[in-house]
Amino acid sequence: MAMIGGTARDYSGSSMFTGYGVHLDGSMDSQMEALRRLLPSICGTRQSCKEYLAKSLFVFQLGENDYNIQLVNGSTVHEARKSIPSIVNTITSGVEKLIALGAVDIVVSNVAPMGCYPLYLNFFESSDKDDYNEYGCLRNHNALFDRHNSFLKNGLKKLQKKHQHTRIMHADLASHVYQMVQDPKRFGFGIETILMGCCGKANAPNGFDLLAMCGMDGSSICRDPGSHLTWDGMHLSDAANKLITEGWLSGMYCNPSILQ
Repeated sequence: MAMIGGTARDYSGSSMFTGYGVHLDGSMDSQMEALRRLLPSICGTRQSCKEYLAKSLFVFQLGENDYNIQLVNGSTVHEARKSIPSIVNTITSGVEKLIALGAVDIVVSNVAPMGCYPLYLNFFESSDKDDYNEYGCLRNHNALFDRHNSFLKNGLKKLQKKHQHTRIMHADLASHVYQMVQDPKRFGFGIETILMGCCGKANAPNGFDLLAMCGMDGSSICRDPGSHLTWDGMHLSDAANKLITEGWLSGMYCNPSILQ
């Protein structure tokens, strides 16, 4: 049910980024409603659908775009922090709605340290060296995402205690991605390319330019996409996603493990 520019909260009619002009109409409620409309064509009656969903695996990966739209449109990190409880509560309420439909196995991912992403490094470039950590990532922005992840982890613990017949799996995307940034060679990435987008404006800082994003005039593709953490400065590369998938399936970065 994932939609382009998907968010937890509803931002209908808003545009996320200049350039592509993505209009946000993919809130969690919109995605849940799309699922409800689709279910009769897949599994028939309500009882049949409960049984069908009980044998299915669901993945929630929401929240990143909720912060993107606020920060890119001028909100400060401090202002965005105020929305954390609302965003997390929206995600956990969506999980409960899914459980009510019959879902049993649900993976919920936290948000990545996007202060290491080329989009953020370009858009929030600072002349103050103290705004960056030792790995070149934006310190305050990553602190925002860490706080979100802490709230989410606590919320999921409460949900699991409330719905003991389910398996609510907490996927730790953040730790895995940050480890890739800290030690690129260990994960097969290039030291010089870890904070560079592959598809974008090659000679721009971090390979990212809002006026020449991937697929636009002036953009190009790097020679070795597998050496980059992100594909286009906003989304993880295939190489990174492969590692993340393996981490979730094995249980190294997902608790409990998806495969049991």
